[in-house]
Amino acid sequence: MTRFEAETWFRGYGLAFDSFDADEIADHLYLPCTIIGSDYVVVLNTRPEVVANFEAVLGVHRSLGYHHADLEECEVEPLSGGLLVEARTTWAFFKSEASLIDRFQMIYFLTKIDGGWKIAVAVNAGGSNRAAG
Repeated sequence: MTRFEAETWFRGYGLAFDSFDADEIADHLYLPCTIIGSDYVVVLNTRPEVVANFEAVLGVHRSLGYHHADLEECEVEPLSGGLLVEARTTWAFFKSEASLIDRFQMIYFLTKIDGGWKIAVAVNAGGSNRAAG
């Protein structure tokens, strides 16, 4: 996965949040998937668990007045012969075009499966956990 491919992929992932579509978010995750924050570790084993988890995350987004996400930075490091990549990202979440809700860093480990990329592990690496996903 090149940096350009990763940026394109993550922008699609961000659009799933923008449309408040937990099913589309779930399409981007490998099962099982692990999500780690400063005060939690969540292991999602089934698609219904993923959808339920992200419905809750999207509920937080709604309560914060979430409008859209911008992928500000994306760096990728190929691992394990190109079938696994580490992606370090910075996201900015907005209420409107100019009203910032939160900015935070995420580290993702993506695996290539069936010709596409899926998030196997997501780690909140800095900033707030309020809007992470």
